[in-house]
This record gives sequence, structure tokens and C-alpha cells, in this order.
Amino acid sequence: MGPIHVIEELVPPMIEARRGGHLVNVSSAAGIIGMPWHAASSASRFGLRGVSEVLRFDLRRHRIGVSLVCPGGVGTPLTQAVRIAGIDKESPAFRKAQAGFHRRAVTPEKAAEAIIRGVHRNKYWVYTSNDIRMVHLLQRYFPPGYALAMHGMNVGANKVLPDVARATRKEAV
Repeated sequence: MGPIHVIEELVPPMIEARRGGHLVNVSSAAGIIGMPWHAASSASRFGLRGVSEVLRFDLRRHRIGVSLVCPGGVGTPLTQAVRIAGIDKESPAFRKAQAGFHRRAVTPEKAAEAIIRGVHRNKYWVYTSNDIRMVHLLQRYFPPGYALAMHGMNVGANKVLPDVARATRKEAV
């Protein structure tokens, strides 16, 4: 609800001021695609996507633009602190997946540049990396290829992540 509360506080004064402006909502790749093991995150991110799309059209008459930022991997310290129940962060499979993430991740500065560029161009979809742009295009224009890519992503994730039900049962015992 964080973004909703911010919108509720900031947008009415923007409308009253009659000076236009720009609203930037930061979602994630999980707001575009159904990423493996991200069900709860995807639900909230897809919700923010819906709110942003509605506001994009509702606020146009007030000269207020709306951008939906969908970052892919961004190399921040948060990625080192992630903990998933039942995951051995020292396992070779996890380490390999984490290294792959860091190879593809953009710097926070590159992500910020992409956001600023998107706002200046009044873009609705703002991507911080080309991988997310490409998978979104695949999803929109070639659904069979998207389904194949998502299947591959899921298979890869399941090699790294254990059976959560089994891990949960072990922790309960």
C-alpha cells in the first residue's frame, strides 16, 4: 500500500497547483512477467501496474505524466541480504545463480539514468535494462516464445531453489 499512500498524498496537490508534473511508480520485472517463486511480489507489482495505467489516462488532462519503472536486476547491497527459507546460500547452485544475477545487474546509477530519461521523454514503460525490455516485447508480440522462456526460467529456478514444502516441513520438525 506504500505507493498508494504516496499517490493519495501527492497527486491531489499536484492537480490543485495546475502546474502539471510527473508521477513515477517503481514496480519490478515481477510486475510484467510471472517470475518463478515471486507469486506474492507479482501480485502487488501487477496491482501497481494497474493503478499506474489507470492514472496514466486519468491524469493526462491535468498535464501529469505517469511512468511505470520496471527494473530488472540492480546491483544493490539488498541482493546480498536476501534470505529465502530453506535455501542454502553457500550451495554451488545458488552461488552460480547469484553470480549470473550480478553479471547482468545494472548499477544503481544506470537505473537512475534510465528513469530520468524515461520521465523526460514522458514514457509510460521505463526499463532499466534491455533484458526486461526484451522479455516484455516477447510476451506482448510472441507469446509462444515467452512461454518457452518462462518455462526455462522456472526450470532454472527450481534447480537452485529446493522444494519449499519439503524445506518447510523439515523446519517444522
